[in-house]
Amino acid sequence: MSGLYDQIINDFLQEHNVTEKERFREWMMYYYVANELSLNQLKTLLKTEWKKILKEFMGDE
Repeated sequence: MSGLYDQIINDFLQEHNVTEKERFREWMMYYYVANELSLNQLKTLLKTEWKKILKEFMGDE
């Protein structure tokens, strides 16, 4: 995956103090691919829908 994808995810992980970083990376990659998002869409989604994203992530445990 691109360095930009990694930077977007790293920024999100730092901003929201996600403790399960590797599991989130894998989960988010699946979400990103399954929803056929562009990097810009992913970045926007993580900025505007971060509560929903984290709720879905935590619900998958």
